[in-house]
Amino acid sequence: MIKFAMVRNSRDFSQSEFSDIVNTLRATDGTLENCTIIILNSTICEFRLEYKSGQKYFVTCNLVTHKTAQLVITIEAQKETGTYDFQLEQIKIRLKDLLIKTWDSCIWLADSQVLELSATLYTSIHRTENKLREFINSSMVVLFGITWWEDYVQPNLRNVYDTHRQRQGPYKRDVPSFANVDDSLLSINTDDLWSLMNLKVTKWVPKDDPILEAAIRDGKADKVLELSKKHMEVVLDVWSKYLQPCFDDKFETEWRNFTRNRNHIAHNKLIDHAAHAKIAQNIDLVYQMIEDAERKFSELHLSEEEKEALIDCATEPDEEERIEAITGIKIYGESDIESMFLEKLTDFQAGVSDELYFRRDLDVETDEIKGTHSEFLRVSSKLVEDEKFTFVCNFEITDGRGNSSICIIQLVNSANEILEQCELEFTNGDYEFDEETGYSPRVQATLDDSALEKFHESVLDIINDKFPDLVQEIKVLNYMAVKDGGEPPVADFPCCECGEFTVSISNELWEIGVCVSCGAKHNLERCIRCEAYYNADELGSDTFCESCSEYLEAQ
Repeated sequence: MIKFAMVRNSRDFSQSEFSDIVNTLRATDGTLENCTIIILNSTICEFRLEYKSGQKYFVTCNLVTHKTAQLVITIEAQKETGTYDFQLEQIKIRLKDLLIKTWDSCIWLADSQVLELSATLYTSIHRTENKLREFINSSMVVLFGITWWEDYVQPNLRNVYDTHRQRQGPYKRDVPSFANVDDSLLSINTDDLWSLMNLKVTKWVPKDDPILEAAIRDGKADKVLELSKKHMEVVLDVWSKYLQPCFDDKFETEWRNFTRNRNHIAHNKLIDHAAHAKIAQNIDLVYQMIEDAERKFSELHLSEEEKEALIDCATEPDEEERIEAITGIKIYGESDIESMFLEKLTDFQAGVSDELYFRRDLDVETDEIKGTHSEFLRVSSKLVEDEKFTFVCNFEITDGRGNSSICIIQLVNSANEILEQCELEFTNGDYEFDEETGYSPRVQATLDDSALEKFHESVLDIINDKFPDLVQEIKVLNYMAVKDGGEPPVADFPCCECGEFTVSISNELWEIGVCVSCGAKHNLERCIRCEAYYNADELGSDTFCESCSEYLEAQ
């Protein structure tokens, strides 16, 4: 059962609007056999939809008026099919798209299909989350011992879950069997799991710092704490040293997608069948990556002696650090500048990937950004075989005081032509020296990324122009076909690969027999009775379509 409400910021409503809904469905749905009104009055309209496939549905539109008008829509199938009802999904979306044109907003109230799709994802999400928790705990124990949580996790993160542990007493009393179990790791959210994997071991390395010394003399505790933090140095990056070598290069991207998908499902957000398939694919991939990482880690983890040597290492302060403490001006080295560029590129890569994530007709490949002339993102179409877009970055880094460095991002096509380009510019900090006053700041380091937003919009326009979303085009062509008395643009049976009702039967949409959602090709022939297209791979050649076969068998 599907239930949603359309809301209008006034009480205005005419009974003729009920008739408009029914008439528009009759005129725009080429797969509809009959649309029969059962009840029609000033507040209720109930009608039955009968499709050529034999499926029947009942739709009730109930008008409720208080300070505003609300039209509550209920859709129910005459009988359950035992499989996912693609026709029901199409009806609810078509009705929503039709009504939103004349109503102010739509509120989704109940959806058995979303509940069914989400339920199949909950278990696999839970299993995958706990798989990573298990990996983190086992690897950290190997690296740092059983007290790794207390000894190495950053205080701000540790305090959150230690507080949670103190407050969970009343809940544990409900399950006495687990009262003596420390399950705090199971409560850590997915974002913080990634933070744990990126744990950094730091060490305080004192340096000559006149400003810090002055703050200590003046008893300025807050300033002392703030300045002291600048003397903390990373002596061990757990992710880059131990964990990253165990994971696939695409794990970070896929885990970010998993986290967003998980939050989407956990917060009861709406999904359709296509989104379900995309999310399920991501969950399975992440789980496999974690399993592979477990095997690799067991082969690669280091000895205790090697770990102690790394943790004990420290860097002696140099002249640049002393000047930085005096002036507040940091002079960034080549690796620091590259890291800043990489951070911006990673965010850009994620942004473009997210925009195209639910386009099943596209293949979006992301690679780790490793430096100059790195291909870090590729977009290709399952429908347009002779074209592919590639994003390439180039670094021109010049470190040292006051120098500028450039990161160039280019969108390149299959012919290696540059279609769009963007530049990020980093200007290093600088200071000056006077014999009387000593060192003083001249300019702070800056990173100019102002061109990135426009570049982001421009490349998406180029991609969407070359690879249009034909699933959206179906609605337009469907309306035109019914209006002009022609055939609908897609077949009335689902794609054999993705299950979507998007198999083209019109050259105006795409090549006949090709699914515009996933690119799967079908061998279509026309029914010898009604001349409608059918899938010859399933029903055979020179025969009847499924609807005609059912009709003839019933005679």
